[in-house]
Amino acid sequence: MFNRLLTTLIILFLSVWSVESFSQSLTCNDHINVTVNTQCTIDITVDAFIEGDTDIDEDIEDGLYTYVISGPTGPVLSGGVNGPTGGASDLSGVINSTLTFQVFYGASQNVCWGTIRIEDKNDPVIDCEICPPING
Repeated sequence: MFNRLLTTLIILFLSVWSVESFSQSLTCNDHINVTVNTQCTIDITVDAFIEGDTDIDEDIEDGLYTYVISGPTGPVLSGGVNGPTGGASDLSGVINSTLTFQVFYGASQNVCWGTIRIEDKNDPVIDCEICPPING
C-alpha cells in the first residue's frame, strides 16, 4: 500500500514538474516608444515587446511568438519573430497615439501585454520649390 502511494506521488510530482519546466512564461515591457520610418511604417519584431535580455536565437526564434497591436477600434498591426505580418502598412492615423500590444506564445494561454507609443521623429523634408524667395 505504501509503495503504491509513493509511486503515485512520484508520478504526480514528475508530471507537474515536467509541465512546469517546459511551459513558457512571458514578461512584457510595460511601455515602449517606437518611431515610424519615412514611409510611416514600423518594422518591429516580437523581441522588442519582451522584457529583459532576450536572446532571440535561443528564446524566441521558434516562431511560436506572435504579437498584436490594438487601438480603440481594434487591431492595428500584427506580427511575429520576423516582423509585421498583417494589419496597416501606413500608420499615419495612429501617430502620437498610445496603443496596447499583446504577445502570445503558441496555442497556449500565455500572454503578456503593455503599451506602445507610435511617434514620428523623422526630420522634416523641406520642399524648396514652394519656398518664397529670400531677398538679400
